[in-house]
Amino acid sequence: MNKRFELMMKKEQRKLVVVDIENVVGTGMLTKETVARHMRHIASKCHLSDKDILVIGVSHSKNAFVVALQVPNARIVLRNGKDGADLALKTVLRKERVEERFQEVVIVSGDHAFAEEAQALENKGTHVTIVARRGTLSRKLAHSASRLLRLRYRRENMSQEKAA
Repeated sequence: MNKRFELMMKKEQRKLVVVDIENVVGTGMLTKETVARHMRHIASKCHLSDKDILVIGVSHSKNAFVVALQVPNARIVLRNGKDGADLALKTVLRKERVEERFQEVVIVSGDHAFAEEAQALENKGTHVTIVARRGTLSRKLAHSASRLLRLRYRRENMSQEKAA
């Protein structure tokens, strides 16, 4: 049997979903309303089930608190500072044997910072899906995954959010 097939047989039928919520929302200043709305949309787009693992990265402790209140079943990873959420999520992807534990990894971000991790997971036989808002997807990241999904929002929802 080939090694890739053996590895896939050992993996559980579940996915890891990592969310750079600040990238998705488009700001580092999160509110409970924006987090709730975006996470509902992400859960629907990614077809999250009870078996899946959800990890949300943030770069400020205030944001960690907002996310924890809105998404109590998620694991929150925090690293303060510029690109803190990216770095915290990349640590999960690199150091937690993800390729041995999941058949699919979903990266919810358009940030090029995840391209290297996405490509490494693909090379190890783990399917990678990128979910990003229109206009925010890095070309390098897009080319490193086996599947791309777009987050689409109605215009009235976006204008209501900006007014709030």
